Amino acid sequence: MGIRRAVLLATVERYFGLAVQFARIATVSRLLTPEGIGVSAIGMGITGIAFSLRDFARTDYLIQRKEVTREDVRTLSPSFLV
Repeated sequence: MGIRRAVLLATVERYFGLAVQFARIATVSRLLTPEGIGVSAIGMGITGIAFSLRDFARTDYLIQRKEVTREDVRTLSPSFLV
């Protein structure tokens, strides 16, 4: 039951994030000029790449550990995830 719940929560999180991102883009597009939207899109793209690189480094760190402790996970994850 624990694995099913984890998969369900991960799925809900992903789709909720997509919905929030869509709403944010719709709101920003109503508030900014076309030039401002372009700058915003570039900024979001750069931020997305930075977060992806950060997440990639986290996974590599945990994979290289022989024994993963709760403290190791806590140093890499926001407190609400642990």
